[in-house]
Amino acid sequence: MPRKRLQAASYSGDESDAERVAYQAQKKIYELRKERDKRMAAVIIDAENALKEVKTRAVAVHAAQLQGKAKFKSQCVNNICRSLERRQAIEAQMVELIADTHTKMKEVEDVIMAGYEGREKEASETSSST
Repeated sequence: MPRKRLQAASYSGDESDAERVAYQAQKKIYELRKERDKRMAAVIIDAENALKEVKTRAVAVHAAQLQGKAKFKSQCVNNICRSLERRQAIEAQMVELIADTHTKMKEVEDVIMAGYEGREKEASETSSST
């Protein structure tokens, strides 16, 4: 009979053990859920921080690209302005050279015309004298 008592005691002990195991299982599930929620919250925070960092870098890269494009356009405009100034300077030099050439050609023409007039005068004097 002592065995039956042991079995009976063990059976009733099993029920309390089962309740305890069920309680501990539920407690463990609750703790695991709580831990999972904490980890998920940490992952979400990390993801948000990473997203903010990516956005910040994207904005910085975009700003750098815009600045580079603006700098390139500015250099192009400056090159065009310098080219126009050089062109105007060259045109001014050409006008000056043409004016100088015209003046010298006029001087040469005057010298040639003076020579023709002198020869014509000499020729008319020699033909009148003869």
